[in-house]
Amino acid sequence: MKYIQQRFSRKIVRLLLDELHRLPEDERSRRYAEAFYSAIIKVKEQEEIELFVAQAREMRYRDSEEAVMTYGEQLLKEGMEKGREEGREEGRIRDKQEVVTRLLRKRFGVSREEVAAVEHISNGELLDALIDEIAVAESKEQVLRILYHKNRE
Repeated sequence: MKYIQQRFSRKIVRLLLDELHRLPEDERSRRYAEAFYSAIIKVKEQEEIELFVAQAREMRYRDSEEAVMTYGEQLLKEGMEKGREEGREEGRIRDKQEVVTRLLRKRFGVSREEVAAVEHISNGELLDALIDEIAVAESKEQVLRILYHKNRE
């Protein structure tokens, strides 16, 4: 594992691949290899990963070549899934911001500064509290107290 911190060269990759393939074929070694391949994908630059895969192919260590590619694909899928979830959450926040702005506009009127303040809120719970307050508030000031007070916290 100490070689993961160093920049990969052909010599280091050859050494790593040889050592990996000297491990006994047991569960502990399998878990170690999985952790090693996963670490390579997470911490190494793309060019170093490509060097590792090319060297594995050249040395006919197909299992290492396939493992690195498989872990890379899994990491990519996880990243895409995380990105989609973050995108959905951003969409929900944006929708709530639009609801707050629209309700404020309809009930009390709203200035550009107030719209900008609402658009800077990324806390869904605060936006929900504003929507609830707009529904029962007798004045815009009641809503703005929540907007400006809680937005500072």
